[in-house]
Amino acid sequence: MVIATIRPFKFEAVRDALRHIGCKHFDVTEIQSYGHTEHVEKYRGTDYVVNFRPMTGVTVRVFDDASGSNVGAVVEAIRQAARTGKPGDGTIVVIDTESSQYIDNGEQIADYRPPAPSDTPGLRVKGSAAK
Repeated sequence: MVIATIRPFKFEAVRDALRHIGCKHFDVTEIQSYGHTEHVEKYRGTDYVVNFRPMTGVTVRVFDDASGSNVGAVVEAIRQAARTGKPGDGTIVVIDTESSQYIDNGEQIADYRPPAPSDTPGLRVKGSAAK
């Protein structure tokens, strides 16, 4: 499972990047992030330190093969699409998921298997040449 916290205005780019590599199902949440970056805003002449920042959470269930290429493709697509190069771009966390199932009927969910990064035109992964 890949969980990314990104800037809200970068969501469309991330969505398009995930669709480009074949990922059509993921969860999106509006969250408040607290942590490394804080800034000062003025309101009626008074400075306020803002600790919580609005962010967007994207969760993708990914089945990975032994080489790790599926998770790598999703992580790289998110990282490239969400990056602005400034502090506070967000985080990407990869979690091993043993299984997942639908709540209503208990059926196991067939996890997403994207194509290998070398088969995906326009997606550059570290160590691979761009097509």
